[in-house]
Amino acid sequence: MSRRIVIDAGSCVMSGECIYNHPDHFDWSEDGSAAEVLRSVIEGEDDLRHGEQAAEVCPGAAISVVDG
Repeated sequence: MSRRIVIDAGSCVMSGECIYNHPDHFDWSEDGSAAEVLRSVIEGEDDLRHGEQAAEVCPGAAISVVDG
């Protein structure tokens, strides 16, 4: 089963913590309304670590690591 990093754009408070700490995995959306995931499919331990750390520090609790 694969795992993915997802962002609930409605919960994103645009603090930028995910982007500043994990720039290879997150960036601002094209319209600048929320952060977006650049590498959503978790392909190894490094991707998982970045996703979990970003989820942990997200002040809006918008980031999750999910199965499927």
